Amino acid sequence: MFSRALKGSAIRISFFLFFLPMQSSFATPTQVPAAPDPSTAFGETEMAYASVNAEIHINGPDGTPVKAPVIVTLLRMGGQMYGQNTAKDGFVKFERVPYSEFTVQVVAPGYETASKTFEVDKPGAVSITLSLKPLEAEDAAASRGFYALPPKVQRDVGKALEALRANKPDNAIKHLESAQRDAPKSAEVEYLFSVYSTETKDPVRARSYWMKTLELDPRHLSTLLAVGQDDLQSNKSAQALPYLKRAIQVEPNSWRAQLLYSEALVMEKKNDEAAEHALRAIDLGHDNASAAHLVLVRALVQKGQVDQAISKLEEYVKAHPADKESASYLEKLKNPAASGSVAAGKCP
Repeated sequence: MFSRALKGSAIRISFFLFFLPMQSSFATPTQVPAAPDPSTAFGETEMAYASVNAEIHINGPDGTPVKAPVIVTLLRMGGQMYGQNTAKDGFVKFERVPYSEFTVQVVAPGYETASKTFEVDKPGAVSITLSLKPLEAEDAAASRGFYALPPKVQRDVGKALEALRANKPDNAIKHLESAQRDAPKSAEVEYLFSVYSTETKDPVRARSYWMKTLELDPRHLSTLLAVGQDDLQSNKSAQALPYLKRAIQVEPNSWRAQLLYSEALVMEKKNDEAAEHALRAIDLGHDNASAAHLVLVRALVQKGQVDQAISKLEEYVKAHPADKESASYLEKLKNPAASGSVAAGKCP
């Protein structure tokens, strides 16, 4: 029950990079002003009266301008790129934007991609403000690693990910090999080979790439989590513990790291410590870390506090009615005579 409940949250980590924008378009933009779309038939005279300046403001979660360089792209209806530039101190201006409907897209390391649609339909400057949301801890680490790659490597990585999205692994491997030639000591590229290996159902090779990634960067968060999860799925909790402990040390605010670490601890019957980290996972991840409640249940059962375990599991089952396996285990806790002893904390 517990390993199954954790599986979905951990697998997501291995594929964070699938949710990056198509980097072949957005990696390291050229400093260029917005230019008229080729399909726009306005002449110089018409543009003077039928265009405005679009002023884009980008704020962080605290409402203040983002100081780091931010990639800003204007897209026409249908997704055609109109122009691209880099905001500085949270501001960029596109000049002489013609009357039409646009979407502004903002890509910044450490933040979720943000977008907003607006219409240019009257004289005067158009002002658009976007507020960026920070990525979760491990996603932010992966984002920083990606944007630290050289521009050409970013483009190859983007093409590889696009090929994997399209279920074309042969195309993906060509671009990954190109990225590896240009960045042979890159932990990020080695990690992507593990993603490729996982996608092509080669777990042995995936693990070898994880080990190579950690040789290059012992603090690579996504890899530490991937190795720990792999060991947990193989019931090798003692082997998983050092990797997951390192993940906690690298990023203590990662609810996934806290959750996986608590699972390894409870499998080793380190119940009090497991409960501590499970509670920390819940505090950080809220509903995303709901599986941590199951770790708490198991820790209570293993400590012989079955009544408390039943109470907590009843709360969980009420909030997650689709989890039939946990509901079944709850009945076994309530009726140990009919189902056999559960005092040892063994779960279906």
